[in-house]
Amino acid sequence: MERDHDNEFDDNDDTVQSPAQMYEDVIVELGRELPSKFVSGIHRYISTIIVPSGVGGVQDCLREMDRLIERYPSNHFYIIAEHEEHIHVAHICGYTGPTCRCSFLIRGTFWSLYRRRGLRRISRGIDLG
Repeated sequence: MERDHDNEFDDNDDTVQSPAQMYEDVIVELGRELPSKFVSGIHRYISTIIVPSGVGGVQDCLREMDRLIERYPSNHFYIIAEHEEHIHVAHICGYTGPTCRCSFLIRGTFWSLYRRRGLRRISRGIDLG
């Protein structure tokens, strides 16, 4: 006996994840796993939150970061995740002394004004190989 199947995609069907949901799940899993992985030498995994103020602050910050990444590309891995009122920046940093030296971040006005210093977490980072 042959079964009938509904070939139409139902947006309300929560048994199958959308590509956006799958992507979000991967990012969340990376965020959980990366701090426990080793990176050699002076490199550190740094996770920071930026909380821009004002209407459009998050979007303005993301545009600035896009320009800075294009101008000063990172040599290492980074993730930038946007939420409604804040941005998570997780990256591998050639950490020098007590501060991040990554040009794509420190040259930004949003980084210097709105990063949440007390929430930053520093760990030995990753071996992606």
